[in-house]
Amino acid sequence: MASSEETKSLEAECLCGSIHFTFDIPVASLPLSVYLCHCSICRHATGAPTVFHSVLPKNTTPNFISPSTERNLTSFKPAEDCTYDFCSTCGCHVAGVSFDRKEWTIATSMFKDHGPDKFKITSHVFSKSGPGSAIPAVVSKIDGRDIKHWNPPDDDPRAKVNRPTAEAGPTGEDRLRAQCYCGGVSFTFGRPNDEVRNDAFMSKYVSPRDQNKWLAIYDVCDDCRLANGTHVAGWTFVPLMLCDPPIKTDLKIGTARTYASSPGVLRSFCGTCGATVMYSCAARMPTAEKAVVDIATGILRCPEGVMGEDWLTWRAALAFEQTGVRPKRLPARHGNSEQDLQYSILSQYQRSKSTPSKTGLFISPHLIAVRERIRIDSAPISEDLFAKYFFQVWDRLGESSACPEDAAPGSRPLYARYLTLMSWHAFLQEGVDCAVYETGIGGEFDATNIVERPVASGISTLGIDHVFVLGDTVDKIAWHKAGIMKPGSPAFTVEQVPSAAEVLQTRAKDKGVDLTVLSVDKRLARVKIRPDALFQKKNATLAIALAESALRKLGVQLGGNGTSLSKEFTDGLEETVFRGRCEVKDEGVVKWFVDGAHTADSLKMSAKWFADETSNRQVSFPATIASGPRIMIFNQQGRTEAVDFLTPLQKATSRNSLPSFDHAVFCTNVTYAKTGYKRDFVNRGIDPKEIETLSVQKRFADKWSEIDPGSKVVVIPTIEEALDYARRVGEEEGTQAVAYVTGSLHLVGGALGILEKADAL
Repeated sequence: MASSEETKSLEAECLCGSIHFTFDIPVASLPLSVYLCHCSICRHATGAPTVFHSVLPKNTTPNFISPSTERNLTSFKPAEDCTYDFCSTCGCHVAGVSFDRKEWTIATSMFKDHGPDKFKITSHVFSKSGPGSAIPAVVSKIDGRDIKHWNPPDDDPRAKVNRPTAEAGPTGEDRLRAQCYCGGVSFTFGRPNDEVRNDAFMSKYVSPRDQNKWLAIYDVCDDCRLANGTHVAGWTFVPLMLCDPPIKTDLKIGTARTYASSPGVLRSFCGTCGATVMYSCAARMPTAEKAVVDIATGILRCPEGVMGEDWLTWRAALAFEQTGVRPKRLPARHGNSEQDLQYSILSQYQRSKSTPSKTGLFISPHLIAVRERIRIDSAPISEDLFAKYFFQVWDRLGESSACPEDAAPGSRPLYARYLTLMSWHAFLQEGVDCAVYETGIGGEFDATNIVERPVASGISTLGIDHVFVLGDTVDKIAWHKAGIMKPGSPAFTVEQVPSAAEVLQTRAKDKGVDLTVLSVDKRLARVKIRPDALFQKKNATLAIALAESALRKLGVQLGGNGTSLSKEFTDGLEETVFRGRCEVKDEGVVKWFVDGAHTADSLKMSAKWFADETSNRQVSFPATIASGPRIMIFNQQGRTEAVDFLTPLQKATSRNSLPSFDHAVFCTNVTYAKTGYKRDFVNRGIDPKEIETLSVQKRFADKWSEIDPGSKVVVIPTIEEALDYARRVGEEEGTQAVAYVTGSLHLVGGALGILEKADAL
């Protein structure tokens, strides 16, 4: 049991970084109880449908991290006992604070770690104050726990629900009021009219079900979370031309302040009470006259209830779910994804059957943070756990006198081997009862290949990869991969090219292993596999076989039948989120297409995906509708064969008489221009001179100039500068640029970290 004096530091930061602090929370108080507040004050003072609040222990006050200070907060008094504090720059709702500044009810959404050991949602409060809200009904259980409701007694003045009255314009037409809590920002807008419905651009934001309503969404993207101070933002899309009083594209009205959160993106909030008001981006402004903005639904005064269903049609799916809160989905990477699919299936059974009780996943490489490699119950282990187990292993190895003949006493293994050893230790210490391991390079001599009798082994589709270690032909590579097969354990593979298949069968026979070659599972016909491609169906087939082996070993009844999979299998396969693979991000000035591909075969598939996604596209920014400039950002460090990847990439993305890309950018995997590598990306295996002289990138550039002479080819030192180059292209040409980021997973991870301002995925 934790002592009463032991504390844990929790870090929080708003979108712009002006508010950045830690709280030292008594460990005995963790996890902090979180309640979702639906009262009209919270909705109208934040612009959100609900806020996530936690009451901190008394006298627990923030420790601001320089240059952030408490002076960067604006305080507003909505009640008699506290202020609502928000960031003066970006408008992020931060906390409710007592007048003596010693009691803080903090907005938990701005914290960097939302793990279950830190925060626990326990209740809805004032749920009756938000009539018609869908959130209390949807979030009724978490991990099998009922989420309680608290409302004041009916005779309590706080229980009174003030319903807004319907409004009408001068000619009797319907108008809907949007107004923040303090009233400093107040305007109305009308229903879709004929001009909007008949316009090719503006009509996209009219409900397809009812032409008199607007589309609306719940958005869980990280930027909105950190700008609003709540996990869920509600938006509806309305042309500015329908607002009264008139609002220009600078979004200035009443007490509104604005914050440009990224190129081409503008956010507005009330400078008095902090309510989020609007969001605009260049892609939704083909002209000033046709500009469409997002209006925060928390400030709408809908007579029928907070969902405004007389005015709005809500999209069923969450927007930007892949970048926001994903408590139940498994972020994965591009490449051999069968282990990710398998792990997702096991996680579904963990939730429905409580078996396995705790799952572990070890993968390589990582995309943003090294702790992504060691996952427990679908999430990367925390920084604290990573540090704890890292140094436990480090110290024990240093104290040990036992060592192999070629190593000195007290020495430690190299990077990949050390992390593998550390993962075993972490899983054992944390009580993991079922773990999925992905090999690093090959199999025969890989650090993961120390289990004498695994539950099962799987070998996915083989291609040319890591030739400097595994060999330059697929049969040589197959020999290494076959090393993970062990006597007494079933082994599975999918259909391979003949030379690889022969090697696998020969090695299986030599080892006394029963190797099963799987055809695509017919039960997948009823499953929505993403992407819907043969290679992914093969991965899913292999994942099914491996998961079935593990679950049978655990004594789980699988369900399903000969023609269909159980719900757990189906949900596991359909709900896996593949980070760094086929991701599209719209930043306004640039539309990013991000897909890691580090082998010749995977790069061909990636290039085809990009070509299909961008064929005959029409994009706009800010006042033209034209095909945007195409930019490729590529790197593959330390792979001598990588220069040969460029020719098939160019062929797959060719555009008849036009160059494949207007701009071809080759950069290193160094993350930032000023500070160099993000610490998780430092690679001691790469010659520093190779990075300093950009020798690899220059070879790529020479090759691309040869095969795609119409491209403007540039070599850039860092990922950050490469992304900025793409943004400048869009800004200078006045048209939304299309940027394809591909190649090294370290490049893709670094790019995602910068684009999402994320510390881990």
